[in-house]
Amino acid sequence: MLTATKATNGGTIPFDTALLDRLMDDAGVDVLVATSKHNVQYLLGGHRAFFFDYMDAMGLSRYLPIFVYAKGAASKAAFFGHRLEGFQKQNEPFWVSEAQTTGSGTVDTMEKATDYIRKLGSKPRRIAAELGFLPVDAGAALRKAFPDSEIVDAVFILERLRLR
Repeated sequence: MLTATKATNGGTIPFDTALLDRLMDDAGVDVLVATSKHNVQYLLGGHRAFFFDYMDAMGLSRYLPIFVYAKGAASKAAFFGHRLEGFQKQNEPFWVSEAQTTGSGTVDTMEKATDYIRKLGSKPRRIAAELGFLPVDAGAALRKAFPDSEIVDAVFILERLRLR
């Protein structure tokens, strides 16, 4: 049974953080990077960028929502999105402690997310990312930012979490 957990900003965390921490621990994962629209929507409690609901292409790149979760630190969860999401963020603030809607494409949004992961303190030994939903250029930026970290697929963790 899911127990509602309050975020530090007063919002309600929409998933079972204890379960996610346990799944990450079982997989030996320190940081989760979700990038699919459906999983980001689930983890944020329903947010979906209405501008990118049907199409992801934007200029020379595409829309890439990024949700970052460090194991055992729900209060430090973060969301990185496109600048066109700023209006939605103002009207319905996210529960996460960090929400940047200033991105323009895949690489700059991933760079904002990796900068944030670095600020969390410890160097992640293992990062779980949605490899099937991670553009090659954003994946290369993630790998470049953490060359000593192992990057593994997050699909098992996220599928088990969403089963609840």
